[in-house]
Amino acid sequence: MTPRTCDLGAPYRPRPGPSGPRRDLSGLRQLTSALHSYEGALLVAGHDLTFLESIGVTRWLLVAEDLRETTAEEARDLLTAPEPG
Repeated sequence: MTPRTCDLGAPYRPRPGPSGPRRDLSGLRQLTSALHSYEGALLVAGHDLTFLESIGVTRWLLVAEDLRETTAEEARDLLTAPEPG
């Protein structure tokens, strides 16, 4: 398989391994550092607020029943609130 190149210029190499949640912490640190130091525009979609904050997201859009601008604090409150029920 020929490695693909992501927008940051780093080669993408899928890692074989067991299925299920597993983090490549070294890779995550490298990605976080690269995204944080990137000076261009990025559109990032995610659910891991710690990661999003660590890469320096400065503008937040919330997609729920509508699309609206929000703050990191409001996103955290909404995503960490207990499920109704």
